[in-house]
Amino acid sequence: MYKANKNLSFGGGIGLMEPYKFNVAPSIPIFVRAQAETALEGVTPFISFDAGFGACTEDFDASPIIINPMVGVKFGDVYAGIGYHGAIPTKGDGIASSVNFRLGYQFGGGLSKSDVKKFFSKTYFTAEIGGGMGLSSIKEGDYNKHWSLSDEKDMTLGNNITAQISWMYKIDENWSAGIGTGFYSYCHSFSNDDIYDDVWVNSLPLYVRGQYTFMEEEKFIRPYIACDLGGLIHLAGEDNLRYSKFLIEPQIGVKIKDRYRVALGYAAYNAQGNEESNYISSESVSSLNLKLGLDF
Repeated sequence: MYKANKNLSFGGGIGLMEPYKFNVAPSIPIFVRAQAETALEGVTPFISFDAGFGACTEDFDASPIIINPMVGVKFGDVYAGIGYHGAIPTKGDGIASSVNFRLGYQFGGGLSKSDVKKFFSKTYFTAEIGGGMGLSSIKEGDYNKHWSLSDEKDMTLGNNITAQISWMYKIDENWSAGIGTGFYSYCHSFSNDDIYDDVWVNSLPLYVRGQYTFMEEEKFIRPYIACDLGGLIHLAGEDNLRYSKFLIEPQIGVKIKDRYRVALGYAAYNAQGNEESNYISSESVSSLNLKLGLDF
């Protein structure tokens, strides 16, 4: 949290949520928070509002948007509150509602303006565009006869174009870590008796990135290795070829003048199909991706 003045604070957080019956996979809430408070004699009443994303660890594609307004009181560094928790699904309709209670402990006194300035002085953005060649294929017997493919024909998976932006924090001269998102568009090519049909699937990636850059910062060319780890949210396209749950992409590249970059990566995704219609139920899809980027 950043304390803008004696009454207003802003910040962000991450955590873990699990229903009390422990009957489904946990989710990881990633959120921003605004909080207003006023000091009275002995206690400090407050109101807060959280908004963010609840990353489902079982089915990333089903992760909801979350909101959580709350009222409560602080007794020194200890606080208690009661609020409304709403989960708005990114696929499907309706909203999952509940009343939630929170006990907390505040420590560190909040971030000062100098702390915030120092933190942002070590951050930078990486913007990348690129494309990839699919390395996976699925034979006719592994998906619905709806496509009417011959036994000797198959379907090429993973051809793609991508655009990404990552927010990175420079831990030291060589190590960086951050988070990112973007837009992935995949073209899956079906072939049958010299007839070709391209099916597009669009997804939103959310990932964390770790990066190690070799050599000193003043060098003209610096090689680096990096890895993205996260998941994909299906946006549009063929529902029975959607991707979700898991994304991993190790990559190697070079930075030029610590500003421009070229990278080659190996990306792997999990496919999730519609079992009721006998489409692909589970398949790992991979591609070889080339990306051009800019740090700023």
